[in-house]
Amino acid sequence: MGLNNVFGTPEKLVEEEKKLEVIVSDESVIDDLTAYFAKMKNNWYGLYQGRRYFEESQKFLQAYKKITPELISKFNEKSAQYPIDMRESRYLGILFSSLIQTSYNQGFNNFKFKNVNAQFFGTFLQGKKGNPIRIEVETSNGHNLLNDAEDCSLKVRTINGRSTLYGANHCSLEAQTINADGILNYTTNCYLAAKTIKGNCSLWGAGGCVAIISKYQGENFGWFINNCTISTPKIITWLKLKASIGDYRLESLDKKGNHIKLIW
Repeated sequence: MGLNNVFGTPEKLVEEEKKLEVIVSDESVIDDLTAYFAKMKNNWYGLYQGRRYFEESQKFLQAYKKITPELISKFNEKSAQYPIDMRESRYLGILFSSLIQTSYNQGFNNFKFKNVNAQFFGTFLQGKKGNPIRIEVETSNGHNLLNDAEDCSLKVRTINGRSTLYGANHCSLEAQTINADGILNYTTNCYLAAKTIKGNCSLWGAGGCVAIISKYQGENFGWFINNCTISTPKIITWLKLKASIGDYRLESLDKKGNHIKLIW
């Protein structure tokens, strides 16, 4: 008797294995994530050890073969109901980073969220050149959005939480309204397009970045930046900007002083 008669052909075995695969519903995975977060949120390693939690959470998620953007969006909506403090919110945000990274590694992309409230949401994300991790958010209220991210594309209607894309590399941010301080500070090779920025202290220490801002109403803009191009057709605090940026070369300025393009 041949081995194929005993065990079946390789093709037959593959078919049988597929039949044994367990279909896990989104609701079941969300329940598991809720239990995991409840268990782990009290083991916060400290703000500067968040990467350790990011990596450990990815190991936990390896058991799930299909983490879709839709599932992550559902978990975001459910987690908004959790009664958590600021420290726990940091944990939750990095858990979302792990979910997005795992899903992206599985071949998914285009993550969409209505409201983001967790702190450090998207921190440590790492896409690939030519295939950035693409995220769309209607309203972001949490602080430290996509900090230390690399090769990511972020579109947001409204940003209310301070510090977005801090320390990021090769990332882009498109936003309609930014009501927060600390946008793209200490970033490299990043792109910013915003209709209105009402916060202070943006693009500090940035290098090789391009920013197109329709209306800037903040102060202390662009300190210590290097080799950046800034275009601001309607800047409100022109004199304060001029006083704060230090050495620069003024490329173009209309008669009313409303359009500037600065190259450091």
